[in-house]
Amino acid sequence: MAGPIPSPPHPPPVLSDAVPLTLSRALVLDLAPALGRLPSPNAARAARRALAALEPRAVSHGDAVTALRHTLAAAHEAQEEWGAAAAALAGVDADALPPPARLRHAVRVAMLYLEDGDAGAADAAVRRAASLVTAGAAEGDPGAELRYRTCAARVLDARRDFAKAAAAYIAIAGAGAGAVGTGGERVRGERRQGAGTGRARVPQPRPRRPPPSPISQLVSDADIETALASASTCAVLAPPGPARARALAALARDPRAAGLPLAAVLTRVAADRLLTKADVDAVDAALAPHQRAVGAGGETLLARAARAHNVAAAARVYASLSLADLGALLGVPADAAEGVAAGLAAGGGVVCRIDAVAGIVTFGDPPTAAAAFDAAVADVCAALDAAAA
Repeated sequence: MAGPIPSPPHPPPVLSDAVPLTLSRALVLDLAPALGRLPSPNAARAARRALAALEPRAVSHGDAVTALRHTLAAAHEAQEEWGAAAAALAGVDADALPPPARLRHAVRVAMLYLEDGDAGAADAAVRRAASLVTAGAAEGDPGAELRYRTCAARVLDARRDFAKAAAAYIAIAGAGAGAVGTGGERVRGERRQGAGTGRARVPQPRPRRPPPSPISQLVSDADIETALASASTCAVLAPPGPARARALAALARDPRAAGLPLAAVLTRVAADRLLTKADVDAVDAALAPHQRAVGAGGETLLARAARAHNVAAAARVYASLSLADLGALLGVPADAAEGVAAGLAAGGGVVCRIDAVAGIVTFGDPPTAAAAFDAAVADVCAALDAAAA
């Protein structure tokens, strides 16, 4: 009686030394797209196991490792696990990619970190992208440049650098069709030569309209509206100073900003008028979730920005105020008003001197020696006039 038929030997593992390297590379490289067809949890689990097995041979299987990491990132994205997806892509050897692909990779990593709320890691990724853009990696690819600029603006916003974020959003809106200063303005008149002398007018050539930017073809009206709305909230949240003034001036020059929900508030802020509770409530309704963060002392970013603006607005109206009156204006106690004014003075947002003993804040530069001498002479003259009368 014949014995049992022996089973065929198991094939050697793909990563064993018995399999030629060229064959194992091809087999492992085909694994990534196959895993991508699995349900997301299964694909993520299988991709992690494959990456762990490939770790000792990552150098010889670099393309497969990159493909598996992209598969793992896509699986995490499908489950809205943004941090895990960013970490998967961050492990890719980006130096092995050509500059355009390296730029797209850095921007994608930054966007994923932003979705996860990790502004620090997103900033590091967007800085790598910035160096690539400077080196010309975005030339010929306006889509990559637009994604980078959008990501950079969002990173500034997330890191609470609101003045720079407002400028970045305004630049994106300005790249769209119909932007101010792109040739849409017509010459309002023709220069007359010898006006009133009877000589003929000499027509002046109209300025040529520059060719549209490649990015302008990619920025839709909805993108422009979103960028201007983001710029408006960032401009309100920015501390008083030259950077915020430039952003507010740019928004005031753009006719498209007239239809924004915060157009009336922007006008008040640009004119250094006091913000009322209704103005603050209007801005609060337009804030993004990350802009509702609570800072030190339990104060929201909007409340801090509104108080700083109102101090700067008061400096335009009053030469001096008691700390009690300033506190009443801001809706805070006198000691808190002193802290707000001192912080603004230290940051350069307003010029003032605080006399804590007398409880008075004086706005503006201190008088010069010549001005003080003139004032003293005027006081003496006034005293002499009063004595002679």
